[in-house]
Order: sequence, then structure tokens, then C-alpha cells
Amino acid sequence: MRDYYRFPTPLRSCSCPRERARPETCRAQGSKSKPWNGFRGGRRILALGRTKDTESRFVTWTQDVDGGPPVPLLEGYSGILPSPDGRSVLANRGYDGPFALCPVVGGPCQLVQGLDPAQDEPLRWSNDGKTLLVASYAPLQLTLMRVDPTNGRSETLKSIAPAERAGIFGFGTRPRITPDGRYYAYSYGRCLGDLYLARGLR
Repeated sequence: MRDYYRFPTPLRSCSCPRERARPETCRAQGSKSKPWNGFRGGRRILALGRTKDTESRFVTWTQDVDGGPPVPLLEGYSGILPSPDGRSVLANRGYDGPFALCPVVGGPCQLVQGLDPAQDEPLRWSNDGKTLLVASYAPLQLTLMRVDPTNGRSETLKSIAPAERAGIFGFGTRPRITPDGRYYAYSYGRCLGDLYLARGLR
């Protein structure tokens, strides 16, 4: 196994299980990295680092929130979303390359069809783990889709555009959507100014 760079801040992640009233802080033992996302149940997370060799490839780790050393999971891929059953991880090749489904127990990653990393952002898995809920961005328009990662087939759930577009410069933070695709939340930025006409100035 290769050596890995260690990020300057400890690996920490806050999780708040439904049965608990306060979040927890996870501290890695002997390694540092950047937190990325979590597995269902909230007891294990993904973290992203880089290899220490001249290639400096991305590597995805897993880390138990109860402690212990991070474990390298995917080399050359940036893990994004673990599947609900915990058997696979949706990842980018490199940092922002094509999307792929990668098995947790080892084996080749399969490229996902129908998603463009330049404009599509996977938000979460559906509850049954068969489809991805995805936000697709276009100028002044946000489209929420359901995508089957095995064949690339997509279903548009909602197309969103601000009713008043004056001053809109883009959508804000990552949209949120429920696993059934029925409810969602989003934000956008607006910057308005005043234009004055002055006459007779000397």
C-alpha cells in the first residue's frame, strides 16, 4: 500500500443520530484527511486524501466515528455517496472526472452513463438504492432528476427557475431533496442595484 499525504487539520465529522440529542466529533488515530460523506447509520464516513508519490492520485478512505485508523478504500477516485446497503460508493474518477460506481469490497469501478460532471450533481440515493437523485444546472435553471446509474436512464422530477430573474446570478448551496423525490429545498443569489439619471450637472 502506498504512503499518503496527511492534511493539516484532523479528520473530524459531526453526526447527530435521531436517538441522540447532541452531535459527536470523530477523531482519527494517527492520520489526517478531509471529511466527505457518511454511510447509512451514521457510524462510518468517507474521507478524501492524496497519494504521496509523484502521481499524487486521489484516494478515498473510510473512518469509523468511534475511532481507529482510517482505511484506504478507493485509489484514483473521489468517493461521494455510499449506497444505502453500503456495498458500493458513487465516486468521481480523480477529483471531478466521470462518475463511477465502485464496490466497497474491491473490484473494478463501472462508469455511470447519463451524468455529466460539468453540470450534474448527485444529491443522494433513493431509499431502495436503485436510483440517484441528481441536480442538473443550466443558466438560471435547476432541474431535479432521478437517474438509474446502471443504464443512464433519467426521469425529470422538477424544473426550477426563479419567477423574477432580474439580478439573479446563480443558484446557491447544494439543493436538498427527500429520498422519495417529493420534497426539495434550494436557494439562489440575487444582486440588485439602482440606476440614476442626472441632468444639468456641472
